[in-house]
Amino acid sequence: KTKVVAYDSPRDQDLLKNISDFLAENGKTLNDLTSIQVATGPGGFTSLRTSIAIAQGLAYALQIPINNQPPGTSIEALYGQEPNISQPKQR
Repeated sequence: KTKVVAYDSPRDQDLLKNISDFLAENGKTLNDLTSIQVATGPGGFTSLRTSIAIAQGLAYALQIPINNQPPGTSIEALYGQEPNISQPKQR
């Protein structure tokens, strides 16, 4: 099943709540998961880092495979280009 959620602002995004809501809507819990698939890119630096970190954390905690790799495997993001990370603003 698929669920698409639109936000007015990226600051409104709550990926963990959306995962929890999606599972509840389908009568499932995290413990019902048997594997996790996460997109690795290409994509935005922050989006990929956040989604992969959450997926890896859940896979590790639940001891289930991620992207068809054994539990505990580290998944790397494929940015498509070098990340463009700006310098912190001067205060």
